[in-house]
Amino acid sequence: MDEQKANLPLSAKVLHFGMQEDDFVIWVDTDTEAPTKQRRFFVVGTGHPIPGRATYCGTVMDGPFVWHLFEGKF
Repeated sequence: MDEQKANLPLSAKVLHFGMQEDDFVIWVDTDTEAPTKQRRFFVVGTGHPIPGRATYCGTVMDGPFVWHLFEGKF
């Protein structure tokens, strides 16, 4: 499981999780003027355990691999 942190407003919504070149990318709808908080995202391969209290955000197919993005709610 790969964890990434991003400073985003709590109101920011993940629109899409995808690949750009060879990197995972999330596209977010956000108010750039709103105060931010550190949010934790996890990339998990199909069949692997997901973090507790996590919200599903999207799926990417990468050749033979399928990856899922979750946001941790801690």
